[in-house]
Amino acid sequence: MAVHVASVEAMESCAVRKQIEDVCYGGMPVQIGYCNGRNSTYNGFEYHKGSELNYAVTDFMLVLAHTWQIRNNEIHVEDASVFYVPEGTLIEMYQTTLHLSPCRVSDAGFRDIVILPKGTNTPLSGEEKADRDRCSDPEARLLLQRNKWVLSHPERKPLMDQGAHPGLIGENKELKY
Repeated sequence: MAVHVASVEAMESCAVRKQIEDVCYGGMPVQIGYCNGRNSTYNGFEYHKGSELNYAVTDFMLVLAHTWQIRNNEIHVEDASVFYVPEGTLIEMYQTTLHLSPCRVSDAGFRDIVILPKGTNTPLSGEEKADRDRCSDPEARLLLQRNKWVLSHPERKPLMDQGAHPGLIGENKELKY
């Protein structure tokens, strides 16, 4: 399980935030938060419309795929690849990168700093949910939060309970380290 905090004021008040906004996001505002935990299974995928930066505070693994592999709002577990990310690495995941929480490589779990366009992973308003539900575009069914499209493994109860689309097909694989 992982804990994700989208925005941490103390992190966002660091001087490097302005440099990240200017250099990496073309002057657009960002939020800086973290994802920590002990996850070891695929669980599903998310993507955003805009790049996500991740700074590996500890070593971890990422399960990744591409949005163009989604067919009929589904993607198969076999379409994903696992990547090892060493501590101290900064990576950029483009908006076409399917990903979710990192996976641990030790019993201690993982820690990751997450930088996204401001407002990402915040709750949809009632009006936004209604607009999503009325939309004829099949992708709209994947929108779970602002700027967060999700395909969940049906066994991932926390995501399913939030209303995520059950679009990850196959075994919810566990990564061993």
